[in-house]
Amino acid sequence: MVYKLEYSGMRPKNIMTYLHTYHNADVTLTDIYNHVADSRRLRRRGQSTIQALINSLNEAGYQSCIEHDEDNRVTGIIFAHLQSFEYLKAYPDTLIMDCAYKTNRYRMPLLNIFGVDACGRSFFVAFAFLNGETEENYIWALDWLKSM
Repeated sequence: MVYKLEYSGMRPKNIMTYLHTYHNADVTLTDIYNHVADSRRLRRRGQSTIQALINSLNEAGYQSCIEHDEDNRVTGIIFAHLQSFEYLKAYPDTLIMDCAYKTNRYRMPLLNIFGVDACGRSFFVAFAFLNGETEENYIWALDWLKSM
């Protein structure tokens, strides 16, 4: 049950309250955190977090690329669905980019790239976690998009 609640996005504190209220369960917050960590490890199937992310993206039909620095630390991840490329090929005229900041635990900006079709509707093209907001970061993301 903890797995389902955590997977649905419920916070550990709320899971504990729910279990105390509706199931008379005698659990602590530490128990919930341990169970959540165990379930995440099982979902990763022994892989690193990054490798599990890339594998799940590949299974869902996404293309992806990871950039590393000289110390083998991840400095960028970009991914896009294959259907997005087909739509982009049909409507390549307008690309809009927008960055969201500090929305993940690594504080890497999330770059959203989307296009506009002939009817003025927007569609997502790609997403990229960047190391920063330098010109080189944006060039890396757009070069990858162009190569696809």
